[in-house]
Amino acid sequence: MNSYALITGRIWLTAVIAALMLGVTSGASAVAQEVCTRSERSLPGETLQDFAERLLGDRERWPQIFYINDDGRLPADVTQVMQRTDLAIPCDARERLERPPGEGEIKFLTGGDYSPFTDRDWFREGLITEIVRESMENTPEKPVTFSITWNDKWSEHLKPLLYNLDYDMGFPWLKPPECPQDRTIERCRFRFSISLFEMRIVLYVRADSDFTFPDDASIHGLTICRPSGYFTHDLDREGRRWLSSGLIDFRSPETIDECFDALADGSVDAVTINEFTGKRKVFERDEIGKVRELSRPVSIEGLHVLVPEGHYRGTAILQRFNNGVRTLRQRDRYNHIVANHLRRFYDTVNWPSQ
Repeated sequence: MNSYALITGRIWLTAVIAALMLGVTSGASAVAQEVCTRSERSLPGETLQDFAERLLGDRERWPQIFYINDDGRLPADVTQVMQRTDLAIPCDARERLERPPGEGEIKFLTGGDYSPFTDRDWFREGLITEIVRESMENTPEKPVTFSITWNDKWSEHLKPLLYNLDYDMGFPWLKPPECPQDRTIERCRFRFSISLFEMRIVLYVRADSDFTFPDDASIHGLTICRPSGYFTHDLDREGRRWLSSGLIDFRSPETIDECFDALADGSVDAVTINEFTGKRKVFERDEIGKVRELSRPVSIEGLHVLVPEGHYRGTAILQRFNNGVRTLRQRDRYNHIVANHLRRFYDTVNWPSQ
């Protein structure tokens, strides 16, 4: 392409971006009026598309930022990681970031069908739900109002709802060990609270299976099932490359039931899931005595509250929440909540001692 065509194309694209920003086909002066005085610093490991998604809620709106910061600081490849720098932002991004001062209501987002942790049909709506409520009510700071919204479509929680700041904090979520360094992992673009509860991730096998999982090498060559959408970082971590090295045959159907169906018909050797979800599912399927839980865990994972890293008051509300959790533990209220929920859970599933 000759230089004239490049210049013409650039002028045309700039005009299109200006029209998108202003809603009118005005000239360069109008574009300048739309550039707000506020700037925002890019985060470590962020691309221009990431920056646009965080500030504008849509990664495809990167040209609005590129063309008002076109001074050579930004890479031509919008998928390339930027240097940390202060960038001018469009007015709608400024309005999104500059909320009214003060505390305001803190909006939590969670979902159901995750007993005993979060479930509207469970006692006090779940163990983690009760910890969240009491932590907010027992912070040493001046109390603030808060709300908890339920959305059972967990796939919508991180993006778009939390990432776009429709809600302030979400729970309960596992924290991958790669966070915060590896920003290619979606969850690493959030900040995590201290752990609220730690749970064992275990293996379920048929009662007639002789597999005991004495060490990691013993699982090599087996077919393991975990539902689609669940985390896999514990299956492929430093010193354990079950997935990337093809050491196991990994199956990931849509539901937990499909995993247990496959276990029942012998097409998988084990189902791996947290011990509470696993016990509940075995109980619901009336398979106690047909399925057994192995004692050695695959991993131990903490449950957390998380907040988007670009949240305009993320540091303050995360610190407030953590202080509330610490207060619960100091007053022994935390132990009472956990013991109460676990007793009810084991009474419900009637799990046999092993």
